[in-house]
Amino acid sequence: MKNKTIALIISIFIFLLISIFTYSTSNLWMLITDNSNYIPKESNIFQFTPIQIDEGSGGYWRYGKDSQNYFYFSETEDNIYYQMPIHNNCANFNPTNLV
Repeated sequence: MKNKTIALIISIFIFLLISIFTYSTSNLWMLITDNSNYIPKESNIFQFTPIQIDEGSGGYWRYGKDSQNYFYFSETEDNIYYQMPIHNNCANFNPTNLV
């Protein structure tokens, strides 16, 4: 019984650390509450970070990033997004102005 209690406490602690130090909780909420939102297939729920959220009623991400790429959501019916490597050689690069 004591081992189960310790395992439960450790599991809760790990879950809280993941929730606090990653965007996984907000990404999960975004995916649950809006069917049109998604995480790019090149990223994942733990690393994807929305940089800019749409100001309208949609609440979807406009610009985002993870450890390797920047992403731009194009607002078309096909839900197309564009990606660009974080480590690029573009002079005056602005990650919130990819198009």
